[in-house]
Amino acid sequence: MKYVGATNSFIRWPFIVEGIIIGLSSGIVSLIIVSGLYMLVSRNISFINFLANLGLRLLEFKEMFSVIVIVYLVLGMGIGIIGSTRSMKKYLKV
Repeated sequence: MKYVGATNSFIRWPFIVEGIIIGLSSGIVSLIIVSGLYMLVSRNISFINFLANLGLRLLEFKEMFSVIVIVYLVLGMGIGIIGSTRSMKKYLKV
């Protein structure tokens, strides 16, 4: 595409969008896995009785869901953008 006159940004944007989509989808998959494991462990752990005796409790996943969603999706998008930008840098030097 570079040889027929395409600019660097015209070549770069589809890869950045792909990185964002892959980052979002991996963030969603990891959120599902982490939420399932957290709920499974928090319900079946015997350490909870010890925490209750101390007056402490584990947070429900619903209480921290919004923060975790934002962090996972932003990190997923950021890593996707960084990965696609770094891998393209080599091929745009023509």
